[in-house]
Amino acid sequence: MNVVLLSGDLMFTPRLEAACRRHGAELLAVRDVESLCQIAEASAAILDLSTPGIRPAEVVASLRSRGVAAFAAYAAHVQHLILQEARAAGCHLVLTRGQLHAQCEQVVAQLLKLCAPGS
Repeated sequence: MNVVLLSGDLMFTPRLEAACRRHGAELLAVRDVESLCQIAEASAAILDLSTPGIRPAEVVASLRSRGVAAFAAYAAHVQHLILQEARAAGCHLVLTRGQLHAQCEQVVAQLLKLCAPGS
Protein backbone atom coordinates (compact mmCIF):
# COMPACT_ATOMS: atom_id res chain seq x y z
CA MET A 1 0.00 0.00 0.00
CA ASN A 2 1.33 3.43 -0.94
CA VAL A 3 0.68 6.77 0.75
CA VAL A 4 1.50 9.91 -1.18
CA LEU A 5 2.63 12.99 0.74
CA LEU A 6 2.44 16.45 -0.79
CA SER A 7 4.76 18.65 1.25
CA GLY A 8 7.89 20.71 0.98
CA ASP A 9 8.68 20.07 4.67
CA LEU A 10 11.81 17.93 4.47
CA MET A 11 12.15 17.80 8.26
CA PHE A 12 8.83 16.04 8.91
CA THR A 13 8.86 13.64 5.94
CA PRO A 14 11.17 11.02 7.57
CA ARG A 15 8.86 10.79 10.57
CA LEU A 16 5.82 10.15 8.37
CA GLU A 17 7.87 7.70 6.30
CA ALA A 18 8.79 5.70 9.41
CA ALA A 19 5.18 5.68 10.62
CA CYS A 20 4.00 4.40 7.24
CA ARG A 21 6.64 1.66 7.22
CA ARG A 22 5.59 0.51 10.69
CA HIS A 23 2.07 0.08 9.32
CA GLY A 24 3.19 -1.79 6.20
CA ALA A 25 2.93 1.10 3.76
CA GLU A 26 5.40 3.03 1.64
CA LEU A 27 5.46 6.84 1.65
CA LEU A 28 5.93 8.56 -1.69
CA ALA A 29 6.83 12.19 -1.07
CA VAL A 30 6.41 14.95 -3.64
CA ARG A 31 6.99 18.67 -3.24
CA ASP A 32 4.50 20.23 -5.65
CA VAL A 33 1.02 19.72 -7.08
CA GLU A 34 2.36 18.97 -10.57
CA SER A 35 4.48 16.08 -9.27
CA LEU A 36 1.54 14.81 -7.26
CA CYS A 37 -0.48 14.43 -10.44
CA GLN A 38 2.23 12.16 -11.85
CA ILE A 39 2.03 9.59 -9.05
CA ALA A 40 0.93 6.33 -10.64
CA GLU A 41 -0.64 4.56 -7.70
CA ALA A 42 -1.51 5.36 -4.11
CA SER A 43 -4.17 4.26 -1.64
CA ALA A 44 -4.03 7.34 0.58
CA ALA A 45 -2.83 10.92 0.46
CA ILE A 46 -1.54 13.37 3.05
CA LEU A 47 -1.75 16.97 1.85
CA ASP A 48 0.19 19.89 3.28
CA LEU A 49 -2.21 22.74 2.62
CA SER A 50 0.59 25.29 2.78
CA THR A 51 1.95 23.93 -0.51
CA PRO A 52 1.99 26.75 -3.09
CA GLY A 53 -0.79 26.46 -5.65
CA ILE A 54 -2.80 23.80 -3.84
CA ARG A 55 -6.53 23.81 -4.42
CA PRO A 56 -7.93 21.10 -2.13
CA ALA A 57 -11.10 20.39 -4.14
CA GLU A 58 -9.18 19.94 -7.40
CA VAL A 59 -6.41 17.84 -5.85
CA VAL A 60 -8.81 15.55 -3.98
CA ALA A 61 -11.03 15.10 -7.06
CA SER A 62 -8.02 14.30 -9.26
CA LEU A 63 -6.55 11.79 -6.82
CA ARG A 64 -9.92 10.20 -6.06
CA SER A 65 -10.47 9.63 -9.80
CA ARG A 66 -7.17 7.72 -9.82
CA GLY A 67 -8.11 5.42 -6.95
CA VAL A 68 -6.94 7.23 -3.83
CA ALA A 69 -9.41 6.22 -1.12
CA ALA A 70 -8.45 8.20 1.98
CA PHE A 71 -7.24 11.75 2.54
CA ALA A 72 -5.62 13.66 5.38
CA ALA A 73 -4.86 17.36 5.11
CA TYR A 74 -3.06 19.72 7.44
CA ALA A 75 -2.13 23.38 7.78
CA ALA A 76 -1.20 25.92 10.41
CA HIS A 77 -4.01 26.48 12.90
CA VAL A 78 -4.44 30.05 11.67
CA GLN A 79 -5.25 28.91 8.12
CA HIS A 80 -8.95 28.40 8.86
CA LEU A 81 -10.20 28.90 5.31
CA ILE A 82 -8.02 26.33 3.62
CA LEU A 83 -8.72 23.83 6.42
CA GLN A 84 -12.44 24.35 5.74
CA GLU A 85 -11.82 23.91 1.99
CA ALA A 86 -10.11 20.57 2.66
CA ARG A 87 -13.03 19.43 4.81
CA ALA A 88 -15.51 20.47 2.11
CA ALA A 89 -13.40 18.68 -0.53
CA GLY A 90 -13.90 15.40 1.31
CA CYS A 91 -10.69 14.98 3.29
CA HIS A 92 -11.34 12.38 5.98
CA LEU A 93 -8.85 13.84 8.45
CA VAL A 94 -8.28 17.59 8.64
CA LEU A 95 -5.69 18.60 11.19
CA THR A 96 -3.53 21.45 12.29
CA ARG A 97 0.19 21.03 11.74
CA GLY A 98 0.62 20.63 15.50
CA GLN A 99 -1.99 17.88 15.68
CA LEU A 100 -0.29 15.95 12.89
CA HIS A 101 3.11 16.29 14.53
CA ALA A 102 1.76 15.19 17.92
CA GLN A 103 -0.36 12.31 16.59
CA CYS A 104 1.62 11.21 13.53
CA GLU A 105 1.45 7.49 14.30
CA GLN A 106 -2.29 7.53 15.02
CA VAL A 107 -3.06 9.60 11.93
CA VAL A 108 -1.20 7.18 9.65
CA ALA A 109 -2.93 4.20 11.28
CA GLN A 110 -6.36 5.81 10.90
CA LEU A 111 -5.70 6.83 7.30
CA LEU A 112 -4.62 3.32 6.34
CA LYS A 113 -7.63 1.83 8.11
CA LEU A 114 -9.85 3.99 5.88
CA CYS A 115 -8.20 2.33 2.86
CA ALA A 116 -8.84 -1.21 4.07
CA PRO A 117 -11.40 -3.23 2.11
CA GLY A 118 -14.86 -2.89 3.60
CA SER A 119 -14.16 0.47 5.24
